[in-house]
Amino acid sequence: MGHKGGQGNQGPSCPPLPTACQSPYREEVLTVTEEQKEKIIRFRGMGHGYGNIGKELGISKDTVKSFCRRNRLTRADIQATGQEDAVNAAWGSGSAQR
Repeated sequence: MGHKGGQGNQGPSCPPLPTACQSPYREEVLTVTEEQKEKIIRFRGMGHGYGNIGKELGISKDTVKSFCRRNRLTRADIQATGQEDAVNAAWGSGSAQR
């Protein structure tokens, strides 16, 4: 009962996995405006969570979380460096990463 190359019970056909450029999440992250970025930084500095920030700005919680991770604005980053230092670092980087 060996496997015969390409034949046998293959199950239902599945669509191909999306690539990074096809991900709907990637597109959303690209649409974060400079104003939204500034507000995310400010709200994180005030201690707001990802979900609350997302609701306030009309973007998903995951988009906020991704932005914060790339810009070292996670809770762990803020606690490790101090709230003011983390926010200043995000502001001081010139342009926060998308």
